[in-house]
Amino acid sequence: MSDVAYLAAAYAAMIGLIGWFTWQLLDRLKDVQARIEAVEESLSNPTDSDE
Repeated sequence: MSDVAYLAAAYAAMIGLIGWFTWQLLDRLKDVQARIEAVEESLSNPTDSDE
């Protein structure tokens, strides 16, 4: 494989890995945001936790 083709393959793999990492990070941030909202909701509604 020529040097340019090797460089292009490495560059494409790097872009793909960065995209995958970003996708995973945003997915986890959505989960964290949902958990934070649930905690805020439970703290702002103390009558639900008396049971």
